[in-house]
Amino acid sequence: MGHNGALARDADPLSICRNVTVAGRRTSVRMEVVFWDGLMEICAREQIGLNEICTRIDAARKGSGLTGA
Repeated sequence: MGHNGALARDADPLSICRNVTVAGRRTSVRMEVVFWDGLMEICAREQIGLNEICTRIDAARKGSGLTGA
């Protein structure tokens, strides 16, 4: 986002950036809407929050960024 809150010109209109807390650290993750929707479905099914699932994914990833994990 720019200084006035507008999206940057080169921002992908199909992706969303969200702030999450991973292992106690705040970070941002940008993914397409379909991936966020899928992640939220998993959270509902597993009855865990977004921060918890992101922490679990982070702990299990091997060498890739959190978004790619």
